[in-house]
Amino acid sequence: MISIAIIEEEHIANAVSVTRQNMADEGFGVIRQSMISTAVSELATNAYVHAGHGTVTIALLGGDKGKGIEITVEDHGPGIANLEMAMKEGYSTAGSLGVGLPGTKRLSDEFSIRSTVDEGTVAVIRAWLDR
Repeated sequence: MISIAIIEEEHIANAVSVTRQNMADEGFGVIRQSMISTAVSELATNAYVHAGHGTVTIALLGGDKGKGIEITVEDHGPGIANLEMAMKEGYSTAGSLGVGLPGTKRLSDEFSIRSTVDEGTVAVIRAWLDR
C-alpha cells in the first residue's frame, strides 16, 4: 500500500504517476491506465481545491475477482453538502464543467463516495485487470 499526501499541486501529478506505474506493473493496458489515472487526477484535485489537502492511497488487489487496484482519496475538508447533486452531470460549486465526479464513476469499474459536512470526503475507485 502506498500513501501520497496531497499538499501541493505537484503532489497530484505524483499520485497520477504512481497510479499509472502500479497499473503498468500489474499488466493493465495503456488505455485503462489513462482512464484510472484521469479519475485519480480528478479526485486528488478535488481534495486539493476544496479541502486544501488530502491523501491518495493506492492498494493492489487480488482474490476472487482477480488482480486489481484500489485508490482511496480522502480529505478532511468541508465535505459535500449535497452528494446527490454533486453526482449529476453539470453540477459544480467551483465554477467548473461539473463532470468530475460523474466522469470518475464512469471511468472506474467500481466507485463509492461518502461525505460528511465539516468532516470531509472519502472516495474509492477500483479497476480490475480482467475487465
